[in-house]
Amino acid sequence: MHGSNLRVAYQGVPGAYSEAAAGKAYPNCQAVPCDQFEVAFQAVEDLTTDHAVLPVENSLGGSIHRNYDLLLRHRLHIVGEVHLPVHHCLLALPGVRKELLTRVISHPQGLAQCSAHSQS
Repeated sequence: MHGSNLRVAYQGVPGAYSEAAAGKAYPNCQAVPCDQFEVAFQAVEDLTTDHAVLPVENSLGGSIHRNYDLLLRHRLHIVGEVHLPVHHCLLALPGVRKELLTRVISHPQGLAQCSAHSQS
């Protein structure tokens, strides 16, 4: 199967990079959002979904240790790899100049992924 009729779990909400990775791995799949990595693993074990697409390595943020731990606890195995470029955007109110910003609020993973590019 090339993704059609497959149900694929991912951690996050619709629009998350993990949903995009699921669609890249399995085009035309039904992507199933899960609020936690553990829930995505459990969905595959319970046969609620056919696969899960979950991060284990991130070239900007490093290893996702939680998912390595979950791989050891669940009877699942890795069957493929997806490379997905991540492009973060800084949002502000209209008219705000970047040089006047003094604080950025984000998920810690997003901040970690952008730390090497903070001068861009």
